[in-house]
Amino acid sequence: METLFSQAAEYAGLNVKLILGAVMVISAVCSGIGGMLGVAHFGSAQQNEFDTYLLNSIATVVVGGASLFGGRGATTLRCQAPRDTHQ
Repeated sequence: METLFSQAAEYAGLNVKLILGAVMVISAVCSGIGGMLGVAHFGSAQQNEFDTYLLNSIATVVVGGASLFGGRGATTLRCQAPRDTHQ
């Protein structure tokens, strides 16, 4: 995963591989906790428990500025005040 930003981080003295590994471990732990909470809430583990959340999560990412076609997305707020066109 060599990108311009990872090269810049390495030049700045950050251990990029350690940070990426830590992020993946934290993500896995959060997923495990979420799965255990789901089993505790529903009383059983089903493969389609959270299907109702899928469309909402995809819509949230798209509204947030990420492209469905890959590439780069934005994390900045994309809302703007309406312009006053009547002068």
